[in-house]
Amino acid sequence: MTTTAGEGSDSASATDAPTVDAPAKPPPRSWIRRWLPFILAIALLAWVAHRIDFQAFGHALAQLDYVGFTTFTIVWALCLLGADALGGYVAYRITMPGVRWIDLAIYRGASYIPSVANFHVGQAYLTYLMSKLGKVSIARMAGATVISYVSWLGCLVGCVSIALLFADLPWFYEAAAAGMLALGVLYLVVIQLRPRFMAQITFFSPLFEAGLKGHLLALVARIPHLLVLVLGTWGSYFFFGVHIPIGQTLIYMPIVLMGATLPLTPQGFGTRDTLSGLFFEQYAPDPSHSERLGRLVACTTSWGVITLLVAVLIGLVCSRIVRKRLRALGEA
Repeated sequence: MTTTAGEGSDSASATDAPTVDAPAKPPPRSWIRRWLPFILAIALLAWVAHRIDFQAFGHALAQLDYVGFTTFTIVWALCLLGADALGGYVAYRITMPGVRWIDLAIYRGASYIPSVANFHVGQAYLTYLMSKLGKVSIARMAGATVISYVSWLGCLVGCVSIALLFADLPWFYEAAAAGMLALGVLYLVVIQLRPRFMAQITFFSPLFEAGLKGHLLALVARIPHLLVLVLGTWGSYFFFGVHIPIGQTLIYMPIVLMGATLPLTPQGFGTRDTLSGLFFEQYAPDPSHSERLGRLVACTTSWGVITLLVAVLIGLVCSRIVRKRLRALGEA
C-alpha cells in the first residue's frame, strides 16, 4: 500500500520522512472535447431529418423483416469479430507470442463495451487488457496496437484510393487520400531506416521488430476484416429495398465506412447517414428526393442501432470470460 506525501511509517518518524510533492493532476478535459462529437452527431442528424420524408422513413421501417434483419446482423457481427481477431492476431503475436486467435476474438469482443463511447477508447482498453493478461509492459503492447491501427488504416486508405480512381468526386477527396498515402509511405520509410534513437524506445520496438514484412502480413491479414465490413453493410441495404450494384459498392462503401469510423461522431451516427445519402440516393426506389433519403436514413439508423445492440451483447459475454481470466491472475 502506498502512503501519501508527508505521512510517516511505523519505523520512521514524520520528521525523518522526505517531503514529496503530490503529483500534479492532469488538466480536466475541456467540455468542448468531451461533448463535440455528440453535438456534431446531433447537428448532422438534425440536418438529415430536415431533408427526409418521415412518412417514407416510417413506411420503410414498417416493411422491414425484423427477424431476418436481426439474424443477418448477428451472423455478420460474429464473422466480423472473427475477421477482426485475425488481423489483430498477426499484429499482436509479436509482443504476445502465446496468444491464440480465439483469445484475440474474446479480448476484442470485450472491448466492444468501452467502444460504445468511442472506437479509440475500445482500442485503449484492448491494449490495457492484453498487457495485463500477457504480462507485457503497457508501452510495448501499445506499440503492437499501432501496428494493428496501421494495418487497418492502410487497408482502408488503399481501398479508398483505388475507389477514387473510378469515382467522380471533388478534388479534395483525392487530395485527402493522396495525403494519407504520403504519410503511409513516410511511415514505412522510417520503419525501414530504423533510427537508433527510436528503436531503443519500448513503445517503438514492436514496430521495428515487425519490419516491412510484418507490416505487410498485418495488412494482408486485415483484408478479410474490411471485406466482411463492406459486404455486410452492403447487405443491410437490401432489407430496405435499396439494391446498390456491387461495383458501386466497392467504390463508395469504403468511403462511407472510413467517414463513419473517424472519431467525429459516436458510432458514426450522422456521418454514416449523410454519406449514404450522398452516394446511394439514386438506388432507392422512391419517386422523390425526400422519400429516397427517408428510406436510406431508415436503413442507416436501423443498422447503426442494431449493430450497436449486438456489439454490446457480444461484449457482455466476452467480458465475463475476461473477468474470469483476470481473477485467475489476481488482476480483477
